[in-house]
Amino acid sequence: MTFSTHQFLGAVFSGKMRAREGTSSYPIDGRMLRTGAANFSASSLRRQDNDLIVSARAETIADKPMFRSAFKRTRCLVPASGYYEWHTIEKSKQPYFISAADGSVLSIAGLWDRWIDQATGETISSATLIITAANDFTHCIHDRMPVFLDQEDHDAWLTGKAGVEVLRSAPNALLRLWPVSKRVNKTGDGDDDPNLVEPIEETQFVRFNP
Repeated sequence: MTFSTHQFLGAVFSGKMRAREGTSSYPIDGRMLRTGAANFSASSLRRQDNDLIVSARAETIADKPMFRSAFKRTRCLVPASGYYEWHTIEKSKQPYFISAADGSVLSIAGLWDRWIDQATGETISSATLIITAANDFTHCIHDRMPVFLDQEDHDAWLTGKAGVEVLRSAPNALLRLWPVSKRVNKTGDGDDDPNLVEPIEETQFVRFNP
């Protein structure tokens, strides 16, 4: 299945984002950071298009010129109650909600940036999520997944003491998943409905074997 921008834009976020810039760690309070960054390269403030970079691959994030600087100076944690992923079953895309097995908040490793929207002149703060290879549990739906950091790795990630060694696939036991309504596939009015994460009856979707 092909990863699409909308899958992570549909993730359910909660709480504050903690961010690091330079040598200081501080909370970004009272602001929503958009998912997706214009560009993390030196030319990000002079971008000419509206393309947003929603995800960065853990395997190349430290070396790829686009992300190399942000990997060193502007890291963040994105708290999430879960995320949506799609599985194609008999030519139909069935959405699933994936969350922590114990119901706790997940912490997704990310990078953040501030850039100027060339069309409006607005200064925008946004974040890009780091993804890696899916674990065995979620691989039946998609071959990639967000990087979820353990609580003991949070400070090391934000301060730069930790490197790519913490950007690994989640243990299989960390997550749970269930099918949800295809209303998730539609954007617009009602796409922030909390009922979208509710499981649907098995009779409402085609079952598959993980």
